[in-house]
Amino acid sequence: MGGRQALVPLALLGMLGLGLGAAQVPGVAAARAGAAGLLWTAPVGRNPSAVAVDEQTGRAFVVSQGDLDAYANPVGRGSVAVLDPRSGQRLATLTVGVAPVAVATDPRSGHVFVVNAGEGSVTILDGWRGRVLGVVAVGPGPRAVAVDVPDRRVIVASAGVADSMGTPIGAGSVSLLDAGSGQVVGTVALGAAPLAVAVDQRRGHAVLLAANRGLARGTLSVLDIRSRRILGAAPTGWLPGAVAIDERLGRAFVIGQGNAPGAGLVTMVDTRAGRLVRTVPLPALPLAVAADPRTGHVVVATGAGALDVLDARTGALSRAIALTGYPAAAALTINAAAGRAFLAIPTGDGVRTTVWVLATQTGRPLRTLATRGTLRAMAGSAGISALVVSADPSGAGSATMVTTPR
Repeated sequence: MGGRQALVPLALLGMLGLGLGAAQVPGVAAARAGAAGLLWTAPVGRNPSAVAVDEQTGRAFVVSQGDLDAYANPVGRGSVAVLDPRSGQRLATLTVGVAPVAVATDPRSGHVFVVNAGEGSVTILDGWRGRVLGVVAVGPGPRAVAVDVPDRRVIVASAGVADSMGTPIGAGSVSLLDAGSGQVVGTVALGAAPLAVAVDQRRGHAVLLAANRGLARGTLSVLDIRSRRILGAAPTGWLPGAVAIDERLGRAFVIGQGNAPGAGLVTMVDTRAGRLVRTVPLPALPLAVAADPRTGHVVVATGAGALDVLDARTGALSRAIALTGYPAAAALTINAAAGRAFLAIPTGDGVRTTVWVLATQTGRPLRTLATRGTLRAMAGSAGISALVVSADPSGAGSATMVTTPR
């Protein structure tokens, strides 16, 4: 185990000291560092949906949708809480578009890109100064965003036009933005509705995970960002959920349902050309996935309450780590350099989220922590910490920084 996170554009923290005292910061319930592994807990907006942390600006960005109606639709514009990851102090609260669902940061420009699903746009923030720079229109139904740092491109995946139930009924698309100016510099049409995107930074390729209509298998497409050309596409399991990349091997790993009821599947795809490498059946449904380039493993959190550790080259099961009961959701992030993995699983009562911290070399659990509220998102750290975002049953959001001994 140990490597880059997998679920959502999770940014890096870095610069997080462990010498924080118990002094209260306005709006922060500070926990004594090292005592219970909780550095701080801070309130954020209502119904949070995504989080990213920029190691260059030293800022955490928690996206919230705001109040929801009886059908769980936002009734107004969303917001972004800008936090100091060292103390949890809120530095700014910025208004973004309707139904923000994803966020990514560009460490070179210090810009933050928030995807507004409810209005087909991206709000661009200045992460250094904590202010809104502008809004740009993208394809209808944007869902995910990632940044190609070397090429200074932002990749926004849009599902296309949807019916009254929110199901895509048209073709999807990819909008390419200049990370510096925020302007749209290209658009690529897709036949299916993308739900996730990740970038192979070494090769300048974006992998786009799409769910085909109905209960058909998903598709993983590989896009050359410079030429804006689809290099290839491979079928995945039923109802694909997430994708992780091992840049050293040049492989993407997609989790989805297998052929048998209650079974899972990991699809391994070459990120150079979109070629299917192999499929790996799992005994339980997968919930989250992360790649670990240092140990050469792929780690999958399953609905059986376990972590399945696979060999990234062969797909063979290296070990299975039993942790808990039968969760319905999970978030997983791995920091290869620190040798730590963070697994967050919400309890069924919606009152708290349990976070396991594990050693990536051995898989041994080092610490179990509890944060309040139901898990909504998690961002990994360049150090030995992770930022867990949750919401209580009323929708009130909070962010908690958890840590572990070195």
